[in-house]
Amino acid sequence: MVRLGKLTDYGLVLMTCIARDQGAPRRTARDLARESKLPLSTVSKLLKELLQSGLLVSHRGIKGGYILARDPHQISVIDMIAAIEGPIGPNGQPDPTIIQTVPRPDFFFLWLFSIFALLPPWTETFLMLTGPVAVIGLLFAVPFISGTGEKSWERRPMSVVIVILAVTLVGTLTWLGTFSPWSPVMDAWSAAPTPADDLKGRTPLELQGALLVQSKQCRNCHSLGGEGGLRGPALDDTATRLTPDQIVRQIIQGGGNMPAYGKNLSPAEVNAIVAFLSTMHPHGQPPARDSAQPAVPASQ
Repeated sequence: MVRLGKLTDYGLVLMTCIARDQGAPRRTARDLARESKLPLSTVSKLLKELLQSGLLVSHRGIKGGYILARDPHQISVIDMIAAIEGPIGPNGQPDPTIIQTVPRPDFFFLWLFSIFALLPPWTETFLMLTGPVAVIGLLFAVPFISGTGEKSWERRPMSVVIVILAVTLVGTLTWLGTFSPWSPVMDAWSAAPTPADDLKGRTPLELQGALLVQSKQCRNCHSLGGEGGLRGPALDDTATRLTPDQIVRQIIQGGGNMPAYGKNLSPAEVNAIVAFLSTMHPHGQPPARDSAQPAVPASQ
């Protein structure tokens, strides 16, 4: 969301004052400062920028002042913003290294942002069109459904339960909207290094797998050591949940929210990643095993 600075807001106010009555005498900086209730120094600075951009024309003399350079209908809001903010815009020079892809609305609408992010895409338009109508209809129907006029919360337990559930739901969705666990962290593969403890005592093949987990951007959706994306399960305990064969199948075929990477990874890369992930289990906790195979008895 683009946020305009105060000077831009003030510039729009000045342009509105000048365009409000084209038949009025030319206004000086002092007249516009008095009319807009802005400091004279600020008005003078803005008038200079608007004059240099070609939106205003100044006249000297006793009856001098500022008027619009063109008809008001030929001056757009974009022209006025560009005159003050510059052609680049209010956010400065675009930076191609910024890959933040999760713009968030204002705090009050985070719960709506979370709802639409968690629901299937096709429901968004349907709910936006029918949701307000359904809510307004329900409010109109409340007096007919429960019109006894009872106000004591002790005698209306269902109302209390509904309010508690609604507040809890909105609060939870707002909390989720603050960090968007469903969205990948697009710079995690380069900004969140592999924890050093996960690299100690590893074979060359397993170290190659750890490098591939980073370079193939697995960390954007999966965390290691508490850092990385939250869209998929953490990789710290992968070996306790999946056997090596299951890891291979998950990588190649995908499943759940994970796409298939069979066409993006060579067999050697898959083997290296599986070798590394097969070592990811907490100390003292055995890795997962194929239930079809007999358990190996513990050594006495």
